Amino acid sequence: MELLDLIAALLVLAGMLGVLLPVLPGTPLIFAGALVYDYAHDWTAFGWGWLAVLLLLTLLSEIGDWALGHIGARRGGASWKALLAGAVLGMIGLFLLPPFGFLIGSIVGVGGVELLSSGDRRRALRASGGWFVGWALSLLLQGTVAVIMVAIVLWRGQYP
Repeated sequence: MELLDLIAALLVLAGMLGVLLPVLPGTPLIFAGALVYDYAHDWTAFGWGWLAVLLLLTLLSEIGDWALGHIGARRGGASWKALLAGAVLGMIGLFLLPPFGFLIGSIVGVGGVELLSSGDRRRALRASGGWFVGWALSLLLQGTVAVIMVAIVLWRGQYP
């Protein structure tokens, strides 16, 4: 039982890191930690109701993450090619320049593709700025949801 508690705690900690590092799925890891913990305690620590709440929060966070980033970039005028380039360069940047490489790579990818395709610096800056605003709002949403989820895990994750 202690090994599963440790695994659950590590999953929750990895989930909190995942809010900041896009390579880790933050809220799904927190949810997985809650599942492992509840399983280790014969499904009595949270119960199905609280697990459902945690699952809904996870879905809200993941859908909101995608939607806010996409909407911000599209409102800034980014094309789907720019979004794709931003995602690819963001992942490359994450590994080459941690921890800010994701941010730098994504902005360069979105702005660079828009600049190359349109030749308009203002359009490229607007697209990159839109992506950044969407990313910042997404980070705020994910961080808030993750803190709420961890609070629930700490509050309900006591022995019955």
